[in-house]
This record gives sequence, C-alpha cells and structure tokens, in this order.
Amino acid sequence: AGKILVMMGSSDAENQIGKVLQALSEVDVPGLEVTVVIGAAHSRGDGFEQEFGSFKFPVRWMRDPEDMSELMAKADVAVSAGGSTCWELAFMGLPGILIITAPNQRKAVETLGSQGIARNAGWFVDLDAATLGREVELLALDKAGRTRMSQKGRALVDGLGTTRVIESKMLSTLSSGSHSQMFDR
Repeated sequence: AGKILVMMGSSDAENQIGKVLQALSEVDVPGLEVTVVIGAAHSRGDGFEQEFGSFKFPVRWMRDPEDMSELMAKADVAVSAGGSTCWELAFMGLPGILIITAPNQRKAVETLGSQGIARNAGWFVDLDAATLGREVELLALDKAGRTRMSQKGRALVDGLGTTRVIESKMLSTLSSGSHSQMFDR
C-alpha cells in the first residue's frame, strides 16, 4: 500500500502537513507515492511545496481539489486531521491514521480508533514525526488490517443516514397523528 493521501483540514493552522511529511520521509514502503491536499483556507500561499524541499518519493500537491472522493478512491491509506473528513474516509473504505487537531475532534477520533475503523494518532501537540512514521509504515504493510478497517468503515457509514433520518421523522410524525405537521415544514 504505497499511495498515501495527506489531508490536514481546510486551514492546517499548526502546519501539521510539515510534521506528516517529515514522518513520511522515514517510511520504508516500496513504491511510496504521496498526495498532499492543501485546504482552501490554508495560511500559506502558492509555492507551498518549495518550502519542504525534495523527497525520496513522488509528492503530488493539490490545493482545494474539487473531487476528494476520487483522491480517496485512488489512495491506500490516509493521514488526516480528525474533522468531518474522517466520516468520508469511513464511507469510502479508506483506512486512515487520524490526528486530533482540535478539541471537538477528540471523541470522534477516539471512537473510530476504538472500533478499529481508523488509527488514533492522538493529539497533534503530543505526536512526534517518528511515531507517526512508524504508524504509517505499519498500516501500509498490513493488508489484512487495512481490509478490516475498510469493511468496518463502510459498515458504519453506508451513505443512507439521511434516508433513515427522514424515514424515522416520518414514522414519528405519522405515529403521533400529526400528519399535517409533516407537510407544513
């Protein structure tokens, strides 16, 4: 599994992309290729990639791409901030290593980690590049583990949640005898 997708949120205020790239420079995975997604609100301007120099593997830089699902479908492993993207990763069946970059991400990342859907790399401040590099390498070399994570993610987020919420609301409204309320909204 050599295709790594790196996404650290729209702004990446703490420059976690740099830490992830440093970690990946120590990874020993044959055929490693990295795609780095730079969010629309990232504080750095054009020329971002020159800041990091060269790597022993190809790096593709993408600023605010239009089709994230396509990038996820082509990747083997993601390294991502633990925001709402973690649910998209689960839906796409893309095994991920999630980094908590904001307090509101902690519960989701911990839950996904404990259920074996993703790996919880912890709070970004406490995470060092060497530890992250080992986690990426272990996951990239563990095909059975990636397969389990992918299956569990797709089982959790099947894309039918909106339909279930609407059906539940309709049943609730019908069972309460408030038929007109359903159509008034």
